[in-house]
Amino acid sequence: DRSLYEIVSPLLDIMGK
Repeated sequence: DRSLYEIVSPLLDIMGK
């Protein structure tokens, strides 16, 4: 289960990193 990664990917995009 890499659901977390699916949420971390967009999270980084939102952070602007």
